[in-house]
Amino acid sequence: PTLNYEISVSGEQDSIGRLINHQRKFGRAHPYILLKVKGTQSGISGQRAGANRTWRQILRWHQLFSCLIYLSLPLLSAIQILGLLLGLFGIKSILFGRHIRAARLGILDLVVFLIIQPFLDFAYSLGLIEGILLLRRETID
Repeated sequence: PTLNYEISVSGEQDSIGRLINHQRKFGRAHPYILLKVKGTQSGISGQRAGANRTWRQILRWHQLFSCLIYLSLPLLSAIQILGLLLGLFGIKSILFGRHIRAARLGILDLVVFLIIQPFLDFAYSLGLIEGILLLRRETID
């Protein structure tokens, strides 16, 4: 517990554009990992997976749900939009809270982090759809 460590990103995630692309690639690979690789489902959530992976799975579901909310925003009033966005970002702050505290982000970094969330959510969700379609095509062939 007293071991110091440094949180950093790989070369694939060192800019916003690359981070968004990484999310899409992860979403694209996720159906294959979950449905084709034996034993991975129990390693994603639940007791065997541990708390960190369970929180990540909740984040993935939240990303998909967030996209539905973003797409519905044009149909809502300003008050409804504000309430929904505050709710979505509140849940994200709970999901990311431990990591944000460990990274000690400044206020500008936090603002940028919040601004890019919809892009990350859509990138993951579109990648997931892409992965499902690829997996389906593989099953049909």
